[in-house]
Amino acid sequence: MGCTLSPDEILDDFKTFYYETALSASDVNLKAIDNFVQKDHILFGTDFPGKFSHSSMHVRGIDNYL
Repeated sequence: MGCTLSPDEILDDFKTFYYETALSASDVNLKAIDNFVQKDHILFGTDFPGKFSHSSMHVRGIDNYL
């Protein structure tokens, strides 16, 4: 597709992005992003206004991970 970056350069670039946690509060997802980027690149997100039950479940998942 014309990309001149190597796979390692692409991954390094992805590590500069900011990632939010909306709908991703499982241990597997949080551990993966925690191991991939610096902690200051992980943002809290809930996808509000959604169903309250989804938001509260999401917050519990993050609390349990921390």
